[in-house]
Amino acid sequence: MFLVLAILALGTLYILRYYQPRTPMLPAVKAYDFKGLYTPTISRPKLVAAIIDWCIMHIGDQHTQPTVQISYHPHRQNYGCYLIDKKLIRIYIKNHKSTESLVLTIIHEFVHFTELQTTRHSNNYILYDKKYGYHTNPYERSANDMAARHYQQCLQDLSALGYLKAQLPLF
Repeated sequence: MFLVLAILALGTLYILRYYQPRTPMLPAVKAYDFKGLYTPTISRPKLVAAIIDWCIMHIGDQHTQPTVQISYHPHRQNYGCYLIDKKLIRIYIKNHKSTESLVLTIIHEFVHFTELQTTRHSNNYILYDKKYGYHTNPYERSANDMAARHYQQCLQDLSALGYLKAQLPLF
């Protein structure tokens, strides 16, 4: 019995340390579909911090905050990821072609931060990923739904604060 528990514990530690979920392409709102209707008026690191602050105020718990890391090295396929063991949101800033894409990704990863807090949650994520696949994993669907539901309000609020400038769409 002890041996089984020890193996399970070591397996969980390995998974938490080395398993990094893939970044989604939102089924309802695809990040690459945007024409860039909002232009930042502040630096990218300040914009990322402002989006995280917005998420804390509107989605998460104001008492807990994720660690955020901006990577300036493009990733082959990811826009961002959430590292469960470090409670770290990593944003691949150069992969984003629009402000809308950045907002969607940060909200999506922030939802992972709020939902994947314990070892049990991370184990469930991995089981769901194997059972249902990435795009139908309930944690991914939840993060996609929240991002699709909230990104427009976030853009409007950041624009009202002067962090973004709305561009007129060209037809």
